[in-house]
Amino acid sequence: MMEYAKNMASAGHGGGGAALFTQITAESEAWKSQREAKMGVRCSAKQRQIVLYTLGVVAAVALIVALILFIQPVNRVIRAVNAGDYATARDIYWGNRELASGAHDAEISAALLRAADRVTSQYAENEISGENAASALANLGGIGMNGERLLSASYEDFHSYADSRDRMAAAERLFEQEEYLAAHDKFLTVLEDDGNYALARERAAESLELYAGAVRGAADMSIQGGDYAAAISALEAGKATLLGYEVYNEKLEYKLAATCGLFEQNLLKRAAALAAGGDYVGAAALIQQETERCGYVTEALTAAAAEYADQSMLQQLDGVAAQAMGLYEAGDAEGAFALLDTLTEDPALPAEAVRAAVSHMEERFAADSIAAARAAFAMDRDSLPGAVEVLTNALHIRRLEPIAEYRTELSGYLPANLSEVEYAEKDGIIFRSASVFEALSGVNYEKGWLWGEDGASVTFELNGGYDLLQGSFTVRREDDSRGCGWFEVLCDGEAAYTSPRLVHSTGETYDVSVSLTGCQTMVIRFHNDYSVRTAEDGYCYHGLCDAFMTKNIG
Repeated sequence: MMEYAKNMASAGHGGGGAALFTQITAESEAWKSQREAKMGVRCSAKQRQIVLYTLGVVAAVALIVALILFIQPVNRVIRAVNAGDYATARDIYWGNRELASGAHDAEISAALLRAADRVTSQYAENEISGENAASALANLGGIGMNGERLLSASYEDFHSYADSRDRMAAAERLFEQEEYLAAHDKFLTVLEDDGNYALARERAAESLELYAGAVRGAADMSIQGGDYAAAISALEAGKATLLGYEVYNEKLEYKLAATCGLFEQNLLKRAAALAAGGDYVGAAALIQQETERCGYVTEALTAAAAEYADQSMLQQLDGVAAQAMGLYEAGDAEGAFALLDTLTEDPALPAEAVRAAVSHMEERFAADSIAAARAAFAMDRDSLPGAVEVLTNALHIRRLEPIAEYRTELSGYLPANLSEVEYAEKDGIIFRSASVFEALSGVNYEKGWLWGEDGASVTFELNGGYDLLQGSFTVRREDDSRGCGWFEVLCDGEAAYTSPRLVHSTGETYDVSVSLTGCQTMVIRFHNDYSVRTAEDGYCYHGLCDAFMTKNIG
């Protein structure tokens, strides 16, 4: 409005124009108040000049200050660091004496730490190469007297990332070489902050999958060669390895189950072929060997192995039994039984079959021994001792009840020694001894003797089983005392024999032979004319020596 008034005045309105603008109406005053309220109070020209001058001075000072600050060495260093021009920052720092003295290290250190963190992060994220990161950190560490110490943590981080990067590269090489387990383990060593971490984890999982595939491939090679046990072993080992990594591989499990089925079928077929050729030992051994190789066994395989083992044992037993029979038929019965007895000491052999083999040999041996004894006896009393000896020798080889019973039967036909056979009763003092009787004739009777005091008797129950009593009646060597003695034999109360009277010491000897056929009870009664009651008062000068009864034979 002021410009407008001036213009207007200069246009020829004269002083009247000034009066016009100085006459302010109430209406114009009100408008002015409103305008000033909106625009603020308008300054005078002089005031505006002062304001403008002041602002110009302030701006100039600010510009000077800014220029001063901009060209300050410390700020130049920080700007270069922030811009990533670390070599320039290092040169500026060491080119300024004030900075090199460490005057502004606190400001610069903060910038260095920020820059070092940025470099390691960029390296970790694969934004810069390891070579560039190392160069940058080296330049940053060269700024300031304590730069390397200040950035030691950043250096450690860089080396950790570098090692992680090396492990990633090593894992990749192992992966290319199909060393999948080693690659898996190496991939897992990549640091979580490493930019390769996600890829490393992915590759680790892929390594285990490829390992499972390699295991299946190796199993297929063994199967093609007919070695199912090796295939199962490989698959089981692979399964165990993967389970150690807490990984379940369905394809590997399916392959293992299918291979186990093929293994069982193939092994049963091979073992059956050996058994068909009579090689039961080989069949059982094959099943045992193959199942032990792979650690896989089924009920069918166990049952087959047990059956072949039993068959092989029976085969072995039959062979030994045949060998023993050969020894027996060659006359070596003792060797035959010794060989069979070795079978009883083997716990692996079926006990029932062993007992059957031994029993068969024993039955034959008993029958042959008894037959030999009967042939030797032939109901001839003189052949009886030989027959008994046959049985006695057989019992020394094998003590069997049938042989012992028949020996007892034949021995019953042997003469019964009266000095040993049991008597039914005795009356009076009876001397009965199995010791040697020394006769005056010079003959020693070694099979015992008996005698009694005057009137003494001894009774034997024969029950008609004996047919003959034989012995010798003689006097013994003692002194010159004379004494007469004799005896009599009664069968069922009837006199069957009366001996001659012998006077001590004549040295005479008589043979005694008394028929006992049909005799049920035999009594021998002694007679003397001297006392035999005590050793002080008397002695037995007489004796019935080597007295035997023989049994009836058939």
